[in-house]
Amino acid sequence: MQLGEQHESVSADYADNFFTANPEAGYDFGRFTPYAGVNYTRIERGGFSEAGGSGFGLKASAGNAEWVRAIAGLRAGKRWGRVGVHGFAEWQQSLAESGLYAQQASWVRTPGRRCTGKVSALPAACSASVETWR
Repeated sequence: MQLGEQHESVSADYADNFFTANPEAGYDFGRFTPYAGVNYTRIERGGFSEAGGSGFGLKASAGNAEWVRAIAGLRAGKRWGRVGVHGFAEWQQSLAESGLYAQQASWVRTPGRRCTGKVSALPAACSASVETWR
């Protein structure tokens, strides 16, 4: 961290847990595969307090976030021997969510310093995908 001309380091220990389930079903029509599924994700965020930084490190309390999304999409692909092109278009609809905006962070305070401020946590990413050829 740089404070004016001064460089200081900060550190923190924390532990988070992440669980996701993504059941999905589709029918392969050759080059096109329509599919539908559901995504459930739960994140258990551990609290932390950064040490160092002359009191300008961040601290945040523990919190949980979870969501359920319906998914519908279409995959398309074409192969020429060992080379191929593959893509997909996907629609997601949130069915339930909680805790996405609940975690707050603030500056760690050091005696003798006046520093206040709050920063809202950003929501988790909507989806992730890994595509592989069979």
